[in-house]
Amino acid sequence: MSGDAEGATSPQVKFIRDSAAEADFFGRPDRVGSHDRVAKACASVISTNDDLKVIGLLGPWGSGKSTVVRLIQRELKADETLQTHVFCYDAWLHQSDPPRRAFLETLLQFLIDHDLTTQDRWQTQLDILNRQIEDTTTTATPSLTAAGRLLLLSLVCLPFGMQFIGHDWFEAAFKANSVGFAKYGFWFGLSLLVVPPFLALLTYLWWRPRWNPLSPEFRSWDNWRTHKPPHQDESLLSIFVNK
Repeated sequence: MSGDAEGATSPQVKFIRDSAAEADFFGRPDRVGSHDRVAKACASVISTNDDLKVIGLLGPWGSGKSTVVRLIQRELKADETLQTHVFCYDAWLHQSDPPRRAFLETLLQFLIDHDLTTQDRWQTQLDILNRQIEDTTTTATPSLTAAGRLLLLSLVCLPFGMQFIGHDWFEAAFKANSVGFAKYGFWFGLSLLVVPPFLALLTYLWWRPRWNPLSPEFRSWDNWRTHKPPHQDESLLSIFVNK
């Protein structure tokens, strides 16, 4: 028993790799195989038709689609007039990864390996894709300041003032026999029109850092160009709309 056990042959296990074949095993010396015919046809269309965008290979699992792709790659490389790059993406290998991100990362690495692009050029986009950089959008809603509200209210004076500066009111203001409101209506309307710019001028003067007319700083350009806190970062237009 011990001798038979020692002389027994150990079982050998052979594994078949699930990879594309390098040659069409369905062909014969006197006939080109079906996979070769499909590959040659696809390679011919790719090399001669510039308008071609997509070629679909449909077939069940194990029918030889990957082998046809490998044969197409061989045919394209054999054509010295073409410069082609074949990128193969294994969806099974990345089936647990986000599909769009995994595809783009694999494609980018392929382009970098073949010196078709650089890592630095796409690093920012990759960081955004991997959510290492967040792109945020800030929306500022305009709001009226206190001075802006006052000036907005003063604009109500404009339509009333326009009613008293016409030709008739102007003549009545300078006639010797004009009496009552007719004599002063034109000046009243003109004063109403001056209210908004007058308030804007007062606001501008109120923002001056220095008020002493005798000091050299009061007459300096910086005193009229900058504003006192908390308005130092604001412009005169910000009294209307504060952004």
